[in-house]
Amino acid sequence: MTTKFITLKIWNSNKVIVAVNQGEINSRALQITVLDNDNSPYDLTNSSVQFYMEKPDGKIIFNSANITDAKNGVLTVAFTSEMTSTIGVCKNCFLNIIKTNSEQLRVGGVDVYILEALDDEAVESSNEFSALTNALMQCTQLVFDNLEPSDNFFINHNLSSFPKVTLLDMNSNIIYADVHYPDENNIKISLSPPCACRAVLN
Repeated sequence: MTTKFITLKIWNSNKVIVAVNQGEINSRALQITVLDNDNSPYDLTNSSVQFYMEKPDGKIIFNSANITDAKNGVLTVAFTSEMTSTIGVCKNCFLNIIKTNSEQLRVGGVDVYILEALDDEAVESSNEFSALTNALMQCTQLVFDNLEPSDNFFINHNLSSFPKVTLLDMNSNIIYADVHYPDENNIKISLSPPCACRAVLN
């Protein structure tokens, strides 16, 4: 596997361009160093990181990154066959960093150019949610449904903890919203625009 080394700064408008070839499988990876405001490494201890990418055909990649040096903010993202299945440009891909204290941070600014393959073999494109799949497999999950469109979704889970929240729309697509923890047993989710959704807690 060949590796490209890049740096993403939390407080900057990053602009990094990466080029890969259509249909490549686990042959390229990004080694990303995340830097804080003073250019010091952003500590990824007790964090999980996912790489979000919307492909040119609109399908979504949401894959786990491998943290290789937490103290120095270093992680690796490998390009899967799904990530390289569709020719075009994936604009503003970003890292989704979640800490165990419920802090969530997104660091963007990566444009991925998927170049045309040299052979004529068709590559089928689909959504890929390995991060979500892995998370749901690793622990018992709680699911809460908000069946009527609304701008606030209140959850009383009684777990005495601050679980991670994954939101899905009625078509099982990941959606993003502001998640607040009033205390260790309750969650308030602010939805804009108002919508029906499902919350998966783990």
